[in-house]
Amino acid sequence: ALGPAGRARYAFVEAVVAGIYPIVYGVFFLGWLAALLRRWAAPRAGWWALLALPLLVVGFDYAENWGLLQLLEDYPTCNPEQVAFCSGMTTLKWTAFGGMGLALLAAGIRWQRA
Repeated sequence: ALGPAGRARYAFVEAVVAGIYPIVYGVFFLGWLAALLRRWAAPRAGWWALLALPLLVVGFDYAENWGLLQLLEDYPTCNPEQVAFCSGMTTLKWTAFGGMGLALLAAGIRWQRA
């Protein structure tokens, strides 16, 4: 188990790394998907709505990280609603990530055929 110093260090790393990493991968995936869509999707096509997926992933990731920091701050109290919130954000993040992966795959396949 982590003591107070370990939880403080974990919270610091979580805040710094988890504050930067989602921006980095979000920009990467947004740019990658936009580049693929630019090659084959018409400007007014509904395909451009897929660009929301990387933004959703980043948003859910930040919400999950905020919830984890709250759990660390509230320790030793464990709020079941906060745990459920974190779990829900994790599920939504990975669901949106899977959708983004499928969108990238579909865009890549279509780009190869174009």
